[in-house]
Amino acid sequence: MAHDSDEAVVQEADHCIQQTTRWLTACGKQYTVHRLKGDRPAEVIVATAGDDAIIFLGASLRHDVYRRLLGSLSIQILARTKSSVLVVKALPESDRDYFADLDSF
Repeated sequence: MAHDSDEAVVQEADHCIQQTTRWLTACGKQYTVHRLKGDRPAEVIVATAGDDAIIFLGASLRHDVYRRLLGSLSIQILARTKSSVLVVKALPESDRDYFADLDSF
């Protein structure tokens, strides 16, 4: 069961990456996408980004108790980097049509 939910998370992340790259391309921005994995994600992300980057992160969907005990990935990264960090929350299904024109990029 957990494998199915992990796969769904990866698919949603891939979709978000595709939307972000379309938007950045349409805005004429240069970018590099890194899909990173590791036992300590905050350290891997900060080391890869360096100090002169904008780090885009998806908002955590974890329960509030989990975030309070272990801290969110976004907070861990903010504490370790000089780079700018942009946290993006996925749209509820009902709001996706509002931004449907992004698919035209």
